[in-house]
Amino acid sequence: MAKVTLVMGHISMLDEWLSDGRKCLVLDHLQDPHNVGACIRTSLAFGVDVIVIARHGACDITPAVAKVAAGAIGRVDIVEANISQAISRIKELGIWVMATCERAEHDLDETDIPSRVAWVVGNEEKGVSHQVKKVCDQLVRINTAPKFPSLNVSVATGILLYRSGR
Repeated sequence: MAKVTLVMGHISMLDEWLSDGRKCLVLDHLQDPHNVGACIRTSLAFGVDVIVIARHGACDITPAVAKVAAGAIGRVDIVEANISQAISRIKELGIWVMATCERAEHDLDETDIPSRVAWVVGNEEKGVSHQVKKVCDQLVRINTAPKFPSLNVSVATGILLYRSGR
């Protein structure tokens, strides 16, 4: 048995880590370790290189997260930061920032997705926070059955990343 320490990046590392067309996912205060792990695993499967997680008030990278991520933890760069500040920095790097919102005006299937996009997915209960929505470039919704308008955050992440990778 080996003990591995995960090195978390700082917001200042986004400049280097998001160079050369690298892809990014922002997790806005996710709480469930299984969702965080699944989002990390799905991110790696769809070519995401950098994941931003909230420094405070969110699920930490725990053994449960690592188990669900199934080996993806050490293969993506993870930055702990204030989410709004990280998004502002990502935008300064010329990357379009899109977030999901079940009441968004724009439908994912009818939206042109830029080649350089960072996706923001929100908390399991509240979704993307109002403050974070304000700093994003665009909000989109994933159409579901009218009687059930929301998806699990890890499922939504898979749909977003698949759709933007086509």
